[in-house]
Amino acid sequence: MTSYTNALTGGLIQPSNMSYVAYSFAEDLRLAWPSTFGNNPKVTASIMDLTAEKDGLSIILPDARSVSVGQNI
Repeated sequence: MTSYTNALTGGLIQPSNMSYVAYSFAEDLRLAWPSTFGNNPKVTASIMDLTAEKDGLSIILPDARSVSVGQNI
């Protein structure tokens, strides 16, 4: 996980929440929270347009215990 620090205070800077993303996928889609995505570029957003290219695919949501109460998608 990449972390960023404020040059003035040395405190951790949290990534901002994504407001909109669109994903088209041909295999199961595994999503990550923006603050924990690491090597997964497919992050959650407040509004998501998801298009499965074939039937029977799944969307795997990130663990809700990894973010603060009130985080929504």
